[in-house]
Amino acid sequence: CLKDLKPNFKNIEKNLKNSLMSATILTPILGYDQVSEVVKYALEQDLTLEEVVVNKFKLLTKKQFDKIVDYK
Repeated sequence: CLKDLKPNFKNIEKNLKNSLMSATILTPILGYDQVSEVVKYALEQDLTLEEVVVNKFKLLTKKQFDKIVDYK
């Protein structure tokens, strides 16, 4: 059954970036209240964590975000 099964890396990456669980890594940097607000907004607007932190609230630069939130 698993013989021909192959991972769909594009889909895996999409799911990782759309997961808000990685917000916990931002808590020591941004604080619990700020991260809670980010996650709530992301859920309500159907946005990724990066879109909210970097583009909407401008709490971090893309470079800072990528360094902190390493999906690998």
